[in-house]
Amino acid sequence: MNQKDFLYKFHKHLNKPYSSFKELIEDALILMEKELGVDKIYFFNWYPQEEILSLEMLCSGGICTPLQEEIYLNKKSTLRKNLTVRTPYISKFMEYTTMYIEVEWNSVSEKSVKKHGVLRIERTDKNKPFTKKEAMFANEIAKELSHNMSNAQSDQYYATRLKRVDALNELSKIFATSMRIKDSVGYILSGIQKYFGFDRVRLYLEDKKAGEFFDGISVDLSSKITNIKLKNLTKQERDFISGMQNKFNAGSTESYIYLPLKVKQKQLGFLVCDNLLSRVNISYEDFIYLRQFSSQIALSLDNALLFDKVKELSNFDELTGLAVRRYFDQRLKEEVYRSKRFKTPFALIVADIDWFKNINDKMGHPAGDWVLKKVSEIIKNNLRQSDFCARYGGDEITMLLPRTNQKEAKQLAVRLQKKISELKMPKQFFVDTDIEISVSQGVSVFPKDGKTYTDIIKKADKALYFAKNRGRGGVFLYEEMMAKSRKKGVIRKK
Repeated sequence: MNQKDFLYKFHKHLNKPYSSFKELIEDALILMEKELGVDKIYFFNWYPQEEILSLEMLCSGGICTPLQEEIYLNKKSTLRKNLTVRTPYISKFMEYTTMYIEVEWNSVSEKSVKKHGVLRIERTDKNKPFTKKEAMFANEIAKELSHNMSNAQSDQYYATRLKRVDALNELSKIFATSMRIKDSVGYILSGIQKYFGFDRVRLYLEDKKAGEFFDGISVDLSSKITNIKLKNLTKQERDFISGMQNKFNAGSTESYIYLPLKVKQKQLGFLVCDNLLSRVNISYEDFIYLRQFSSQIALSLDNALLFDKVKELSNFDELTGLAVRRYFDQRLKEEVYRSKRFKTPFALIVADIDWFKNINDKMGHPAGDWVLKKVSEIIKNNLRQSDFCARYGGDEITMLLPRTNQKEAKQLAVRLQKKISELKMPKQFFVDTDIEISVSQGVSVFPKDGKTYTDIIKKADKALYFAKNRGRGGVFLYEEMMAKSRKKGVIRKK
């Protein structure tokens, strides 16, 4: 095949879509090796400013192998001087001749720049040195390769842009269908990590009440979603929190993006994307895409936060701030499952305000509301963070105490009764004399008193009504009630 025919074949073969730049180079080197009749062809990326040749690939015997090696090429070297004049350079430094040819192509991105590479072509038979004609032919092939590399870079650039647009549209649909904040955060981070290929994506939400940030959520290359602590923030992230500005860095040692998430000037949190592990530079264009899309992310988060807030409000009683019965039942069922699994006890206290109907009838419903709110406040303020209480209906309040035994539960109930008995009603509610406030309480313990959700409630309820029948203001364990009820004539109705 003459040289002109080969150049046409070479151009036609490479003039097609490639899934990667690496695939194009492999195809080209295999064709060149065969046509030129050489033993090895190396491809280097050349960084003139850094004075470095970075080995990427070796092709020998029709097989291409990725390689990594960096060669320092200072400005005074003979090779560097010959490469800059863009003509083939034949070196006789080794026993056999080696030819170096520069390739140059346009890298289309946020700004078009020239990129450089070097082909190192070896023929190990020292009796077959490269002729001038072969060098010129190899140079023509290198020029054609440069042209195809520019086209491939352009194709990949626009394909990537299209992929980004499609990805953002797809993420928008996902966000629109995700209402729960937990789901939204997972979708957002997983989607961004998947479509942009970052090493890690993290998101922190701002706690308006506390004036600080919640612990965040992170997704890495494994697609695993994990919780992260604010105390583990880097110095750059802490500085960013204080300034809350868009920030982009694509240096040689670290590559990251920080984006504040705002809706109508309301700060919701911030997004962090980085390639700190792989040290692959994040393109400025990715930063622009995400910055433009940050308002959509923020809006989705705002909707999800609003949905969670509405859902939370529906789970709590407006007057007392305690959970409603439906929500408490759900938590109690979860605790039964957890305690069975980890073989730990928990206690349930059911409290009922004594003579509550009389308070409403004699002093009016505002007085009854005041009593209910104050009793609820005392209970909430004396429970642990892990405990959970609810307004179970009317003036009945339930308390779920994880990892609590009989003795500990009764001690708490007695302490609550004492504090509640010290309540003094405001004078505006008085009719004749002040009314003493007290609660009767029944206690059951899992698994001793019952092994199911309904058993535990039923046993605590029985203990409560036993306490009321014993004169009110008392506290009884279900076990105590059973022991006393077995004695004849002990139970008195009042």
